[in-house]
Amino acid sequence: MRVAITRPIEYIEQSEEMLRKRGFDVIAAPMIGVAPRDDPGFEPFLRRVIEGVADFVIFTSLNGVRFTLEKIDEARRGTFISALNDPATSVVSMGPRTAEGLGRARW
Repeated sequence: MRVAITRPIEYIEQSEEMLRKRGFDVIAAPMIGVAPRDDPGFEPFLRRVIEGVADFVIFTSLNGVRFTLEKIDEARRGTFISALNDPATSVVSMGPRTAEGLGRARW
């Protein structure tokens, strides 16, 4: 059986291997890439989370967790993680891999 997959280039090799082990003939077409980006809304987001103004913080992907943490300078990273651990803030993750990534970050 043949399967076509459009995973990001960063994940295509892992996906191809998994599918081949299951007996598929893989046609890979990595149509997108995953990269951090600058957004003027990031600093206000970060400030609101640290100040405890955000009731919910939602992470929709493991990459979202990774890029968020990478974007925060060392001086504020611990403060951000402490804010996520505050019982007054509800942290939501979309999917088990995202939850695992948050678990590793929320020490």
